[in-house]
Amino acid sequence: MHPHYPDPITVPDAKLGWAPVRPARGSLALLLDHARRRATLRRQGAVRERRLPYLLRSLVAFRRQATWLGLVGASRAMRDAAEMNPRVYERWQTHYLSRKFDLPMRARVVESHYRFIAREFPERLRNRLLRGHDVRLATLPLGGGEIAYLHARAPESEATGEMGLYLLNADKEVISSCAITFGGVEGVIVGAMRGSWAYLGRGAIARFTRATAGLRPRDLLLAVVRALATYYGIDRVRGVSRSAHPLDRRAGVTTASYDRFWRRHGGTPGEGGCYEIPCLGLSSGRAERDAFRREACEVTLKSFARAAA
Repeated sequence: MHPHYPDPITVPDAKLGWAPVRPARGSLALLLDHARRRATLRRQGAVRERRLPYLLRSLVAFRRQATWLGLVGASRAMRDAAEMNPRVYERWQTHYLSRKFDLPMRARVVESHYRFIAREFPERLRNRLLRGHDVRLATLPLGGGEIAYLHARAPESEATGEMGLYLLNADKEVISSCAITFGGVEGVIVGAMRGSWAYLGRGAIARFTRATAGLRPRDLLLAVVRALATYYGIDRVRGVSRSAHPLDRRAGVTTASYDRFWRRHGGTPGEGGCYEIPCLGLSSGRAERDAFRREACEVTLKSFARAAA
């Protein structure tokens, strides 16, 4: 009786069934590849910048930029995201999310975010956000005939996160915004929590608060972030502290109230310059206010529901 399998000694060495690991590329090769890539994007109008300042920054931080390009190149999720949003290649330039995050931490957080949205977001929502489009998530009828909208698009500053949530009034003016990043084991990180556009003053916020039985715009946005974390089974919500925030007054950002805001919502100082915030908020003690907050979150989550197969 013949054996089913030949003697393994007679079987020639077979090639591996997966692609061999490519040797690590040198810093100069990475930068030259990136320069060619940026030249192509510049011709297409995808990036707008002055060449000389960018070249000078690259020369001054040669090793730092090469390290970041190597981290991006090693991740399929980050490469795919960078094809749609070339600014992903530039996360090395300034502080990002928290001044306590080093380059490897940035890479892990950014990679986790794009892996997460590729896996969890509905295709249409994911593609529109990756291409930099504005997406309406919810229409919120308010008391007294007022109306508000919740939108998602790129954050006002890319140093504060990968995805922005915007609360707009009936005239599509921003009355509050935040920037979030789905950071994997690092949780949902809130890198910015901002008020209304400067020219609106406090009037727009006051009108929204009156129409929602006392719910402040920033409180609603944090409730939405918490609802997203709960919806996706994420057990960690974090807010960047004032001292670790990547921006300051020179960038037109006032962070003085950040720590107070996180503490008011139960936050406690944690690692990485962030506050650890409970995933579930407490009742305000006013049924009408809590009902509006709950309904607004439920309506918003419908935009993140994937169609049944």
